[in-house]
Amino acid sequence: FFSAMAMEEKRAKPLGAQQLQDECHDDDRDAEEEREHFQQVCRSYQQYATFHQTRQQGVIHRMHRMLSSSPQSDGDAGPTVESILPPSLLPQETENQQRQKKFCDATIRNQFFLDSVLKYSGVMTSQEVLRQRRDDYGGGTQIEWATEDQMSKITSVLKSVARDWSAEGREERSVAYDRLVGALERYMPLTSSDSECVESMDGSADGRLPPRVAVPGSGLGRLAWEIYSKGYSTQGSDFSLPMLLASDFVLNGCGIPTTDADAGGDNESAALRQ
Repeated sequence: FFSAMAMEEKRAKPLGAQQLQDECHDDDRDAEEEREHFQQVCRSYQQYATFHQTRQQGVIHRMHRMLSSSPQSDGDAGPTVESILPPSLLPQETENQQRQKKFCDATIRNQFFLDSVLKYSGVMTSQEVLRQRRDDYGGGTQIEWATEDQMSKITSVLKSVARDWSAEGREERSVAYDRLVGALERYMPLTSSDSECVESMDGSADGRLPPRVAVPGSGLGRLAWEIYSKGYSTQGSDFSLPMLLASDFVLNGCGIPTTDADAGGDNESAALRQ
């Protein structure tokens, strides 16, 4: 996949809707591979919370098993596993239980964002998939689960949301983005006629458009949006379909943002996973 993300106000169909429409018209091998990839990405979006909460339960189970199998100290045999672990890792401690609750809440908030992306794209959300699964219970339908590698791409999307579109991520993104935007304004400054082109969005009277800037590997589109907001004609592109679905929702489904979002849930879950 290599899809362009136009940064004008012109309305287009959501990327997911375009993919679903293509399914009705394309029958060749490449189109089939694209459909399978699109469905796999949607499954990864839908299964995010289930995947991470199940994995966390496995961590807790292994911790219980390790603590129950470790020998008790008699005073001379040295420290036990339980005695050297911090309270945040001991299942029976309040600090650990609070940490687990924060993790669960964070994954639910993350899943809500991912479901919003799916809904905008015209794809079933995680809750709709669960309801359909309950209705089909006993029908022998086998569930196809996302892999660790596929889920890591969804984690990358959430980290990019926190970095590119949150107040908390402003300092991190400014290290790179401010330099690039500053260099662009220095070496390819806009003229007064360029500013008039931006205001009309139709080009100047002589048909000239503002300077055009391509942003390859644009991810969630923040750098492309920053350049566009300065008055340039901007187009971003990215190879990652998980990123493209999220950027399409952020830039087109949410409207042009005026302030950074509060990414508390994304930061908490990312920090806990690390």
